Amino acid sequence: MYLPPLPAPTTDRPPPQSERLALRGNVKIQHNITAIGIVPTGPFSRVTARLPNGVLLPLIWVRNHRPEWTSGYYFREPLRLAKGSRIQVEGSKVDVLVETQQNQRRMNPNART
Repeated sequence: MYLPPLPAPTTDRPPPQSERLALRGNVKIQHNITAIGIVPTGPFSRVTARLPNGVLLPLIWVRNHRPEWTSGYYFREPLRLAKGSRIQVEGSKVDVLVETQQNQRRMNPNART
């Protein structure tokens, strides 16, 4: 099976400011969020999101993560998760990087958050 190479991430804007949500287990999202990445805190983490419509999205699966790798993993495009979505974290706790509301308004002043 041939898999074409993925395009390089765009660098036309600086990384947005973010907050860290520390998650473990099965967590229900209480309001809309925009996730930009995940930072594992232990050697093994597998994270999925189940949207309110039932769609399952695999987000990350990391094995043999080293503590000195502190920068995390960023999504190619911001991931918008609606209120009611569930994030399932297996293994070590993870920090989900979420765009701040202030940054969302700066990027799109007409957007409702």
